[in-house]
Amino acid sequence: MATASRRQSLAPVVLLETANILSGIGNGIVVIAIPLLVLRETGSAALYGLIGVIAVLPSLIALPLVGAMIDRYGPRWNSVASDVASATSVLMIPVLLAVDALSVPAIIVLAVLGAVIDPVGFTARKAAIEPAARASGVPVDKVNGIHDALFGLGWAAGPPLGALLVAGLGTGATFLTAGVLAVGAAISMAFVRAAGVRAVGAAVAVGTSRLTELAAGLRALWNDRPLRALTIVNAILAALYFPAEVVVLPVHFENIGDTVGLGIVLSAMAGGYVAGAFAYGWLVARIGRVRIFQIALVGTAVAAIPLAFLPAVPLMAVAGAVLGASWGPVSPLVASLVQTRMPAAVQGRVFAVEMTLFTALPPVVILATGLGVDTWGVDVVYLVLGACFALTALLALAVPVLRHLDAPVAKEALDGVGQAGSE
Repeated sequence: MATASRRQSLAPVVLLETANILSGIGNGIVVIAIPLLVLRETGSAALYGLIGVIAVLPSLIALPLVGAMIDRYGPRWNSVASDVASATSVLMIPVLLAVDALSVPAIIVLAVLGAVIDPVGFTARKAAIEPAARASGVPVDKVNGIHDALFGLGWAAGPPLGALLVAGLGTGATFLTAGVLAVGAAISMAFVRAAGVRAVGAAVAVGTSRLTELAAGLRALWNDRPLRALTIVNAILAALYFPAEVVVLPVHFENIGDTVGLGIVLSAMAGGYVAGAFAYGWLVARIGRVRIFQIALVGTAVAAIPLAFLPAVPLMAVAGAVLGASWGPVSPLVASLVQTRMPAAVQGRVFAVEMTLFTALPPVVILATGLGVDTWGVDVVYLVLGACFALTALLALAVPVLRHLDAPVAKEALDGVGQAGSE
């Protein structure tokens, strides 16, 4: 009887993480399939970078608004709606391929739709962690680590699966698989009832304008200096990392005719990330948040150097695994800081502001990377990206405020947050 009760009590976390990993696998498939599709349709790395920039602009408007919606109505149905819309956009590709109607404008439209949708689901599921953990009786730090580890595990499985599907069954089957996974994520998230309730205190914001709501979340994040600095560093490093994953490496392996090698290297990166994220709950109890972040910065800087020289696949896989393992604890660390330093009524907006910054910077660098690859080649561009990544990580070690991630939240960080709904 006790076992059955325990199994039932874990249902919110199990369902949330099922949706999380299904979404991760689907996204991992798409992150391989889209650049390969563009390269095979057009042969231009720069075009893929341009599509990335065009696609991200609407999401910069949508994401902050969704943060307010999460705080108002809870993350459950925001996540479900995102997954349903994502499935629709992905499934349109095999449909258009089947009728020989897939064109560059169609790819751009679907890429824009996906860029708007996917960060919404990711943000909503992040906001669902605390209520799901509370309903299941599991420590939130532990669930934060599990959540990011499983998402990374999905990305570890997604790239090789996507590469194998493209090579063996074609582009249509690849996107069909990703669409089915998005539907599964929507169904699973629909049953996470604990995440369907808005945060205590969020109800007061219902009568206020969207700008007032957004300003409250932005003000809370900006006034918290350690969290603000961590968010900025994380976004800059992501902007330097993602172009390698979605432009440089696909072009490099496409040029040498080794799609499977691409899947191996990206899976090694994701696999290392899974290990690092899983370790977060164990590490934070033993060495604290500051030490975790310092180790992450050193590890990623060291691992980025051999990767930038595009060595043989085994060495690239080892360096990628080290990079992933070093950076794996950072995302759950950021989530824990939001959950412990921000009021529940504003967490959705804070997560959305972070995701907006995280989403805004990479496409700009992706565009520049695509243009650079077409002009100077993969080798030169990856050396520049690797050097910038390593230098940024090492310089962040000298930022004084990042040595205070374990410090209590400053009172001014919360000023005005609780009053947003009463203005």
